[in-house]
Amino acid sequence: AKAAANQVAASLDFGVSGAVHFNRSEKQLKEDQPLTVKKQRLIGLALELYPPHPDLSIHYQAMVRTLGPSEKAANGDYSGTTDKRRSLTGIRIWLEGKLASDFDVHYEVKLKGLKKWAPYRNGAWAGSNKATKGKTVEGLLVSVVRN
Repeated sequence: AKAAANQVAASLDFGVSGAVHFNRSEKQLKEDQPLTVKKQRLIGLALELYPPHPDLSIHYQAMVRTLGPSEKAANGDYSGTTDKRRSLTGIRIWLEGKLASDFDVHYEVKLKGLKKWAPYRNGAWAGSNKATKGKTVEGLLVSVVRN
């Protein structure tokens, strides 16, 4: 059964789409394209895998400045804040399901004041995991790769 599952996973490719909410706009995330908006900061996100698959789901959580971690969200649900005066200081993204061990989720964030994008994967906090510390998240890039 495991060999059959591995064979199925080997024939699949997944992308990530969804909405990234900034303090003054909402933009659509496109596969392998960094998303930033000049002079705006992230306040939330809603990500989805495509094509959808019953054995793989994408999960994520945002760290909101001064408020702490948002609720964990998955498959298009919103994570973050609706308070446009706030900002995110961290994001983490991971995969769950029977196929999760066959894929990695890679993501990069652009932090305020830094020129380089910082790479992370598989649920590690990108940016800060503390509500009172960390730079503002200004950009996001996400992809799913077979491991």
